[in-house]
Amino acid sequence: MSKFLKVVAIFFIAIGFTLPILSDEGDIEIHGFGSWGMGKTWGANKLKQKKFYIDPTTGAPDPVAGKALPDEKERVNNYQYGRSKLDMSNADFALNISGNPYDNLTIFSQIMFETYLRDTNIYLDYAFMEYMINDFFILRAGKVKQPFGLYNETARVGTIRAFALLPQSVYGNQAMTGIAYKGLGVAGSYYTDSDWGIEYNLYGGSLLLDRTAEYALGFGLIDDVEYGELEKNVVKDYLRKIVGAKLTFNTPYSLEFGLSAFASSTDVARKGTEYDNKMYNLGAFLRFSKFGFEFSSEFVSSRNYLMVFDGEEAVGKYPDITTAFYTILSYRLDKYQIAFMYDFFNYELAPERPASIPTYDGTMFLLNDSKYLDHQDIAIALNYWVFPNLVFKTEYHYVKGLIFARPNHCNGEFYTNFLSNKSYNVGYETTHLLQFIVQFSF
Repeated sequence: MSKFLKVVAIFFIAIGFTLPILSDEGDIEIHGFGSWGMGKTWGANKLKQKKFYIDPTTGAPDPVAGKALPDEKERVNNYQYGRSKLDMSNADFALNISGNPYDNLTIFSQIMFETYLRDTNIYLDYAFMEYMINDFFILRAGKVKQPFGLYNETARVGTIRAFALLPQSVYGNQAMTGIAYKGLGVAGSYYTDSDWGIEYNLYGGSLLLDRTAEYALGFGLIDDVEYGELEKNVVKDYLRKIVGAKLTFNTPYSLEFGLSAFASSTDVARKGTEYDNKMYNLGAFLRFSKFGFEFSSEFVSSRNYLMVFDGEEAVGKYPDITTAFYTILSYRLDKYQIAFMYDFFNYELAPERPASIPTYDGTMFLLNDSKYLDHQDIAIALNYWVFPNLVFKTEYHYVKGLIFARPNHCNGEFYTNFLSNKSYNVGYETTHLLQFIVQFSF
């Protein structure tokens, strides 16, 4: 039995022994949120990759003439549950446990299990305590769900939204928001007798964000050697100091709206020198739901004040601006639902940033090509709700851009070559996706 399976077995055995004792006292709640999906991508996304011999003295790919072999295999982008060949290996499950040892103290935890092909990963989404003094003042500490936007605190719950995955512009792997912060927070709410209400969150600590590797390289968050050693194309951007807030207004007319924001600082090491980069994220959100209709929309703008390098020389900090926006309109009649989504993401690079930078294998990473700076996803979903906790979703997505739709079999070496040499690829900007997903919860 693998180490992973042993850990899972011990975990569930422990739960099995303790649950009957605790549940009799009413002290514990257990919930679960799961998904399984399959999808197929297609389009004019053909890619000619070159295979490189490895130089035995340096360990780096050797693209010298005469030592490169062409590989004419087509590469179609991956997106969400879809691959170029119909893929049925995507599954995930989040186990949520909360307990009330005292009336005004609650402990929350959530573990995420993900499987794809032969890989299985376990994440601790969050684990924190919540001490309630009154409705207007609640203290939280630990690894706490980050309050941001409409869906960040319920990101794993697929049965409460129209599309299987959240809009990638705001909730994808481009550092707009994280799952949980480590630190302290306070929250509270106040409602009038006529159901007008206000909710607030204030927090501080540290935060991990996902960022795709080539953008981390382009923004100077990692250096070229680290990039060349990557096996996967996502890196963790550690924000050592953050402060954030969220303010939500609720009305008696099925309308809620509000603002989210956080500011952060992170240390970036380049050639033995540390630089303090800054990030400021501000978002607005709105949701209206009535008579089976639901309209939701978010706008987030992020300013990254990052060090710009001219070769090895740091020349100054300049702001890169990222903008995310989506809108979703859905209508549900009994068990049937139809939904439409428009999702948009854009990088606006500082004029002082070089148009391209050298990478570890001598090729050039192109920073100013719109295919790597823009994302648009136009989607439709047809859903059937068997029960409120079980839904079958069928979705079609038309995607432009390469920020979230990625070439398959993509690692640091391959993606560097993919980005840097136009002879390796033709007409790959558009991705079509058809996917089917089952989502459930208890």
